[in-house]
Amino acid sequence: AEASVRRGVHIILRDSEGTQKAFWLGAGTKDLRMGRYPVIPVDAVLGLPYGATLRRSEGGQWSRLRRCTQDSGAVAASEVTADADEVYESNRHLAQDNSAQALSPSEVSELKGRCSGEAVVEALANNSATFASKTKFAQEKYLKKKQQKHVQQVTLLRPTVMELCETYMKQSRNKVCGLRFDYLSSVLC
Repeated sequence: AEASVRRGVHIILRDSEGTQKAFWLGAGTKDLRMGRYPVIPVDAVLGLPYGATLRRSEGGQWSRLRRCTQDSGAVAASEVTADADEVYESNRHLAQDNSAQALSPSEVSELKGRCSGEAVVEALANNSATFASKTKFAQEKYLKKKQQKHVQQVTLLRPTVMELCETYMKQSRNKVCGLRFDYLSSVLC
């Protein structure tokens, strides 16, 4: 049985960019603050199993994101092998001067305030003059990069010694005396 997050325990949150932060869920803890993300209420985290992913929706609420099934991944893999002849195309003819995006930065930030991250990514792709002319691989790469930047999601991690050591190593090295996980494991053995 999977353990769930409850009051009086530590958790680690990891965002889509790989940044991690450790939190203690005490009786007085109401909000979790993670970098540039809006505040995550503790109630959204309590009761969820470790490994669950939370995503911010259009209404600004944090809710659990269900994982995709393996069947959708198999379909995507078969599509990639079917399009093997696309390797000969290139994107050399596209200008790299950031003039292809029709949306201004202020319009993008306004979209981020009132829409979900997926809607922002879709709007960016639709307003890009060069998106349709890119290769399939370049389109997927573009969408992945924009999702990483604009979709706000965090994963709840169990606070194992390894995760805590890596998290504190990135945040403040003095909490683990500057020891990497491999050195710490040698000391503990």
